[in-house]
Parts: sequence; C-alpha cells; structure tokens
Amino acid sequence: MIGASRFLANTFADVFIWNSNQDRDQEFQRRREILDNTRGLFEHVMADDKCERLVVVAHSLGTAITLETLSLMGRRKVARAQGEAFGGLDKLSHLFTLGSPIDKIFYFFHTCEGGNYRAGRLVDDLRGDLSQEPFFKDEVAQLRWVNIWDRVDIVSDPLFTPLGNLVDGARLRSAQIENYAVENTTDLDPVESHIRYLSNLDVVRSVASTSSSAGGVSWSREDCSLPAAPVRSESETLW
Repeated sequence: MIGASRFLANTFADVFIWNSNQDRDQEFQRRREILDNTRGLFEHVMADDKCERLVVVAHSLGTAITLETLSLMGRRKVARAQGEAFGGLDKLSHLFTLGSPIDKIFYFFHTCEGGNYRAGRLVDDLRGDLSQEPFFKDEVAQLRWVNIWDRVDIVSDPLFTPLGNLVDGARLRSAQIENYAVENTTDLDPVESHIRYLSNLDVVRSVASTSSSAGGVSWSREDCSLPAAPVRSESETLW
C-alpha cells in the first residue's frame, strides 16, 4: 500500500506541476519545452510523405500534453491562414487517451471562480479551442477520439469536460469523445490498473483495428472490442 501511495503522490504531483501557469517558474519553462518537443515530433511525422495517416495513443499525463499540443498546432494553423500553413493535421485520424486525468485537470485547475470576464477569456484563449482543427473543421468532426478508462484507476475518468467555444463563448459544443470502461486487473490494484492499459488485449485489438482500417474512416464502434461506458448522470460525481 505504501507503493500505491507513493505512486499516486508522484502522479498527482506531476499533474500539479504540469498545470503551473506562472511563466517565471522553472517548471513552466520545462512545460514549454515539452510542448515544443511534442509538437516538433508530431510535425516531423506528419510531414513525412510516407505517412498517410496518424493514430495517436497517449497515456496518463501524456493525454493532457497531447491535447494541449494538438490544440496549439490548430491555433498555429489558423494564425498562418494568410500565409504558408502546415497541412499535416489532416493526417490525424484517431486519438486514443488511456487512463486520462483530463477531466480532473479541468475541474481542479481550469475552473475559474471569481475574477473578471476579460481575464477568464484570456485564459480560455490560451488553452485553445477544440471547435477548430484538428478536432473540427467547418463544424464537422475531423477525428475519432476514443477515451479508455478503468474504474479502479483513480487517475482516469470518462471524459466530458473538453469543450469547444463557438461565437464568443455563447455556444458550447463538446468534442465528440467515445468513452469505454475496461478492467485492467482483477484485484482492485490502483497502480496496476493505471499502467496496464496496453497489456489489456481488448485495448490493443481496438487500437490495432484503426491501423488496419483503410483510410481510417471506416472504423466504427463495431470495430472496437471495448464495452461502452455508462452515460454519467448530472448528479453523479466521478471522484
């Protein structure tokens, strides 16, 4: 149990450090380096002529890093709309998030109480808008986002909170996320349940099915080996 306590302490410490928004902090500079390196990796792969499409599989805090990186790439593409734009985002067909703390991050770090409207809008703009590429284009979903979680994994949740803003925030459209619940262990071990997603054959088969689907467009719920997660009621809490 000491091992589990240390694991959870280290994991949530990483989450806390990642969400530092003080630009003078050393950890904030490391955060920017991670985002730059991740964006550079994605752009390098997407720019390869041999890459016809891209399936991204992210785990744990890596799901938040991936989400922010893709949002950043979408904003950069919009900013370059009048000039030479990087077009590789069109190759992204699927995003798998495993054991993701994204909903917890939104709840504990992105929920702003008090303050003023302008400050809140500035923070929202910096975080990015999921109603733009690579998530949506001309209000049409551009990729399949599959979130896989385990009820014993305290880090993970079904994802409901990532939202895209439309028309100055007056309308909200949720990024289209498919949530699937799995059982990575049989002994209620929170550590093993978090680290064993890619040891779960249902998860591996579902990811592999996207790699074998021609063009990545034909993959559907029927191709997925995972049971669907129950829809959360408004009164239900996730943690």
